[in-house]
Amino acid sequence: MAVLFFATTRLFAEPPNLSRLKQEIISYVESGAYDRELAAAAAPAAQFIAERAARRTPGERLTLILDIDETVLSNLPSMRANDFGYVPAVWDAWVARAEAPAISATLAVFQSARKLGVEIVFITGRR
Repeated sequence: MAVLFFATTRLFAEPPNLSRLKQEIISYVESGAYDRELAAAAAPAAQFIAERAARRTPGERLTLILDIDETVLSNLPSMRANDFGYVPAVWDAWVARAEAPAISATLAVFQSARKLGVEIVFITGRR
């Protein structure tokens, strides 16, 4: 009689608990780390824009293209109010109220670019 032994190996790790992940996001934002990392990412962009604008040739038009959601505007208030869920009608109402605050690091880049005469174009998946 032959006996077969099978060793089982977990091929996939158990996914993290969704409630824990939500709390980690909230803690990350509330700690100030999110804003610091946004500022750290925006600084080189602002520097590049300033350097590029300084090299602009006569008549050359420069354009900065920015996405709206989570680049220019923060939807975190809506996300938190809806427990990070997506309900199309609730999202559409949030967008219609135009209450999303500007992301300060991106706002600074935007303002700097405008002062340098750089045109701004916004793109979005919003309706």
